[in-house]
Amino acid sequence: MKINGVTLDSDFGFGKENNVFGCLAEAVILALDSGNKLKSNVGEVDFENFNAFLEFCDSQNIEAGEFKCGNRLITHNELREIMGIVNQMGVGK
Repeated sequence: MKINGVTLDSDFGFGKENNVFGCLAEAVILALDSGNKLKSNVGEVDFENFNAFLEFCDSQNIEAGEFKCGNRLITHNELREIMGIVNQMGVGK
């Protein structure tokens, strides 16, 4: 996720700057909400809560981040190739 005002100084393999990995992004979003509307996403997906997250992200100008490996941007073609290899391996079946 890209969260304005958040700057990561450590490279966790997902990029630096305002490119925040999903679970950390959720923690930041929940903190910004201050317990007013959103619930943590644990277990089965609650679509009402999911839609509330989308609305909240839109109101806070939080958007999808790029796919990165460190500071290197991973292109859509590279992602397609990686997913093709994963599918061929039968991972997740």
